[in-house]
Amino acid sequence: MSDYRGSHQAPDADYGAPLHDVEPMMPDYYAHPDWYDTGDDETDGQSRRSVLRSRNNPDAMVWIYRAVPGDVSTFNPGDWVTTSKAYARDHMAGEDGWHVMARRVKARELYTDGNSINEWAYWPTRETF
Repeated sequence: MSDYRGSHQAPDADYGAPLHDVEPMMPDYYAHPDWYDTGDDETDGQSRRSVLRSRNNPDAMVWIYRAVPGDVSTFNPGDWVTTSKAYARDHMAGEDGWHVMARRVKARELYTDGNSINEWAYWPTRETF
């Protein structure tokens, strides 16, 4: 079942910038991370910490989260994920039977198109499977 994924699809791995080097999609991020905040201190803070801790370290391990229906138990290549548990919880509000999945992945497996500090495309490496 993947109909819960919706029409808002994550960017391909060959397009975005990885978590450990967001500058290609978010210029001057490391000097001015606040430029990319969404206005939610809790979610932005959690996501910002993941980006800053992973800077220049593609092997840095980070937690990812995703709100999904109760019968979904795996992350899929190309899924939208977040590094903010609060952001994932917010996305299941009002959905009966949903839960938040969590997993640790390498920073190199997450890509942004610069749209939101809280949204990342999950593109696992072969060794993940």
